[in-house]
Amino acid sequence: MFIEGFVNIIQDFIKNHLLQEELPWELVLSYKTESSIKAYKLEAFIKRMKSRSFIERIILDLTILDHIYKNKI
Repeated sequence: MFIEGFVNIIQDFIKNHLLQEELPWELVLSYKTESSIKAYKLEAFIKRMKSRSFIERIILDLTILDHIYKNKI
């Protein structure tokens, strides 16, 4: 499953439930996982970091995401 699927779910929720106008979302990263469960765990790990700079580093260097996926998930 791709993280982009979760981005689409979040976009739909925000558009339909939280905002009057659609935000200008841009997909900047897609990462393939072995299962949806691992994708959820990876997403939860990234969200727990609560750090924009951490996310920006992941986008710039995918080896960080590979390391997290292999060692933490």
